[in-house]
Amino acid sequence: MTSNGASSTTHGTQVRSAALVPTNNVTTLEGTTVRARIDPALTVDDVVKQLCINLKIKESPANFALRDETDELVTNDNLRKKIRGKVNLKLVNAPSREAREIAMKLNQGIERNLKLTLFTLQKFIREEQFAQEFIDHNGLQELVSTIYESNGNTLAYALTAMQNLMELDYGWATLDDDFIFKVVQILSSPTSLVNVCRPATAILKKLVEADPSNAPGSLVASSSRSPPPTLPGSVYQYGFKVVFAQMRKEEKLLETVVNRLGSADTAMAQYRYERTS
Repeated sequence: MTSNGASSTTHGTQVRSAALVPTNNVTTLEGTTVRARIDPALTVDDVVKQLCINLKIKESPANFALRDETDELVTNDNLRKKIRGKVNLKLVNAPSREAREIAMKLNQGIERNLKLTLFTLQKFIREEQFAQEFIDHNGLQELVSTIYESNGNTLAYALTAMQNLMELDYGWATLDDDFIFKVVQILSSPTSLVNVCRPATAILKKLVEADPSNAPGSLVASSSRSPPPTLPGSVYQYGFKVVFAQMRKEEKLLETVVNRLGSADTAMAQYRYERTS
């Protein structure tokens, strides 16, 4: 791979220009855009390493990754497609590094940065490398605390980040009854806007679906009346009974939901239909 016309050496072997592909633009963290020619035979790690060498970046290449303009992570599976399409790329923080920084920012709770931090989090939390690092650095607990303390659009971003995290089948088994009740309270509040109610509804739905009987590989004999055992750390420990026990505590829930569905806010009704159909 070359950038700005520089020659490239990979594992001590000079890469021949005939093997190089049409130019991709790569934008650095500082905002500088360079024209790079990327060998499709390279792995993403090798491409990032060569970019760091050519751009004279002193930090370890392991701290960086490539994304396209939609923030999709460039992987070995999609790199060649990005090259063929001459997609504009960005040299950014690696998912693991980004996750650690976001967990730290949530812990700091600086209000002026919180919305942007949560907006970034909700985009990247579906990526397993990012999610695992985020969880390992106490990110889930920080996100729960943010949900407890936020309102308005900040709360909407935080709930959406939690909803996206719960698409993974690990990492959120520590969510307790207090958190479930908090989400129920958010949903039952007449002042909660649609962008807040949507992810709140999705979170409760996911908790209902996380019944022990739905765990992968869970086979219960038809004659058995006992629920399947829950493995330690499994997210499949909730279910309808767990969620309904918290819903019963909030007397305003049914009235508020009925009023909301009967209002002119058809988007909310449509969302409920699409999620349950």
